[in-house]
Amino acid sequence: MSDTITTSPTPEKPTLLDAVAEFAFVCSRGDTADDLAVRLSCPEVDALAGILRAFGRDEAADLWIVEHATDGDEGDTHTLGAAVAAQPPGRCQAVGSRRRGTPTCPGD
Repeated sequence: MSDTITTSPTPEKPTLLDAVAEFAFVCSRGDTADDLAVRLSCPEVDALAGILRAFGRDEAADLWIVEHATDGDEGDTHTLGAAVAAQPPGRCQAVGSRRRGTPTCPGD
């Protein structure tokens, strides 16, 4: 019996742009946003939405923001409704109220 371990050749290291493009592609899937958005903080969702928008995936960015905003209690500013619709696209709807010291996002 041999003590030699056979391994596959090391894959080529991706460039930063390639890695971020792959991340944007994977995060553009609706089921990923549905499962994870409510677990992220507002700054995390905003950062992810920014990456998606930079790669032309505006609909996916909007989906992450919407999915993040759906996990709120009645009266929270990050729940869907007129207050949410009034916020600039690509920004978590709870940012303004968090500045006033009110915790409004899951995980904050």
